[in-house]
Amino acid sequence: MGLSYLVEELKKKGIEDRRLLSAFLKIPRELFVPVIYRPLAYEDVPIPLFPKGEVFSPITTSTPSTIAFIVQSLLVEKDSKILEIGTGSGYQTAILAHLGKEVFSIERIESLGIEAKERILSLGIKNVHFRFGDGSLGWEEEKPFDRIVISAGCDTIPPPLLAQLRDGGRAIYPVKRGEKQFLYLCLKLGERIKLRPLREVNFSLLVREKDGA
Repeated sequence: MGLSYLVEELKKKGIEDRRLLSAFLKIPRELFVPVIYRPLAYEDVPIPLFPKGEVFSPITTSTPSTIAFIVQSLLVEKDSKILEIGTGSGYQTAILAHLGKEVFSIERIESLGIEAKERILSLGIKNVHFRFGDGSLGWEEEKPFDRIVISAGCDTIPPPLLAQLRDGGRAIYPVKRGEKQFLYLCLKLGERIKLRPLREVNFSLLVREKDGA
């Protein structure tokens, strides 16, 4: 199994954007998972980001099809300026970097973010900017953003992030509703915010400074 196999699986699951599929062909997922899990790299499954037993071991990558669905729904354009909350392994970050102009990615767990940065730089990707800390605050000095993606569940999009989304911009984030989570698309249309549920998902919850580490 390899990149071509993965792309064919994505096509079967409704991913049609040619630019997006091309990006998946250029990014070797095996570089973004721990060595022990590399045999699973091209399966459409979530993979732990830390070896079993480490303090953050419940944290996993999203499945490739989930990442593909999110990015396809964002409608990233070549000149898009993107804010990503939750760098994680950096795999989604790398995909976004191939599609848009610039990616500004924030990761709460610094060790995770540093490893992601090293992987991305090793691939020669130079249009990603990294920050470690509370992603719910966004990246104020770089606003506005054309696209925002939040890779952690929240009750609603944090106000600072909504304020940093440009008029006409799109944001995608998981929303907790009872015991379930649903991926929502947010369209900012002047003073009006249009929300549309997309599909059920399962993400870790967004941690903010006031919530504790």
